[in-house]
Amino acid sequence: DSTIFDVPEKDVDIVVNECYHVFRELDRHISKYWGINWNVPLAGEVAVGPSWGRVDKVDNPFKENV
Repeated sequence: DSTIFDVPEKDVDIVVNECYHVFRELDRHISKYWGINWNVPLAGEVAVGPSWGRVDKVDNPFKENV
C-alpha cells in the first residue's frame, strides 16, 4: 500500500521526517492505540518528486547504523 501527500516544496523535509518518525515508532503506536503487542518489524520508504512517475527515494534520517 502507499500514502501520497501533496506538500508545498518548502515543507517537504518536515513531512519526510514525520513519515520516517511514524515508521520508526509504529509498533508503539499500534500498542498504544489498539492494545496490540506488535513484535513484527515494519518499515516504510519515502520518495519525493513532482509527479508519481518521477520520484526519488529519500534516505531515512533515523536509520540506525548497524
